[in-house]
Amino acid sequence: MEDSVLHVRMKKPFLESIQKTAKENNFANTSEFTKYSLRKTLDDFELQKSIQKLKKLQGSVKGIKRLSKEELDKAAEEWIKEDHSNIFREFGLDDVPKIK
Repeated sequence: MEDSVLHVRMKKPFLESIQKTAKENNFANTSEFTKYSLRKTLDDFELQKSIQKLKKLQGSVKGIKRLSKEELDKAAEEWIKEDHSNIFREFGLDDVPKIK
């Protein structure tokens, strides 16, 4: 792979901040710090892109009706009202008090 050069103009205070940060974090030089920062930023963008793709695919199975927000809220409220303390007793945790 052939290396390429990237020239970036920046204000002096910003450059000094980069140099200071690179030195404080034990990078060999500002180029190493800049490459690390760019790689990390690219990874973050690709992660966000993947998350967005997953969100689009979520629930996209044909033949299955997705619940609306109202239906989900109603189901959650009903589940919260139920007494779930019996699950503790099923696993031998009898000393857990019953929820009222």
